[in-house]
Amino acid sequence: MRTPVDEADSETLARTAAARLAPSMPGGFAEAVEAALAAPPGGVPVRTFDPATLIALGSLLVSAAGLGWTIYRDLKADGARPSKDAVARRVRLQLQSQGHPDTDRARIIVDVVVEELLAADAPANVRLENRADDR
Repeated sequence: MRTPVDEADSETLARTAAARLAPSMPGGFAEAVEAALAAPPGGVPVRTFDPATLIALGSLLVSAAGLGWTIYRDLKADGARPSKDAVARRVRLQLQSQGHPDTDRARIIVDVVVEELLAADAPANVRLENRADDR
């Protein structure tokens, strides 16, 4: 049986998380995420933004989305719906192994990415309830 997360991709997850995080991040954050998404794998973003922190945050979010999506699908293949903590912990460890620092802001980004990922795979009635709570 296919679920919403099977239909999703890491780019959509990155954009959704960026939209949710944008109010608490420096101006230009969403644009930095888009630049990171547009960059060739391992390449330099098409546009650069000032300050360089925005590029680092955007790249971190895109990396977290890609890793989160892969880790979640792998864990889910074992038969159970993985917990937020299990997915977030693995994403953080993978990000650290790639050289991303484990800062408070990085933890917030990972948490939001994982929350969005789990929300995308929740049954429709749970997604509707959660969105009503956000209002």
